Amino acid sequence: ATGCHNPRSFAAKYGWAKKRFPHIKNFIGLIGGKSALQADVFIDDYQENLKHFKGLRLLFDHPWNRGADDFLLNIHRAYTWEDVEAHVGVYAGARNII
Repeated sequence: ATGCHNPRSFAAKYGWAKKRFPHIKNFIGLIGGKSALQADVFIDDYQENLKHFKGLRLLFDHPWNRGADDFLLNIHRAYTWEDVEAHVGVYAGARNII
């Protein structure tokens, strides 16, 4: 799912996701606000979007979010997509999701 407050940004976000996740066939979701998202894992680059999420919170590292308190917000920082895969694997294994 992608937040799409600006409809013109959808094409760029769709193209980005299709390029990086070609194996996922039905992944497109549009939401007005990310706080409405309900899933097992939430990956974002802005810590405020993760605050109220109930599942695994992954903060993709960028210069603008390095001041976030990962421990206080109960988030896991990912520096690469391999980090994301490792975090999701641990999370899913602990919950017998996969």
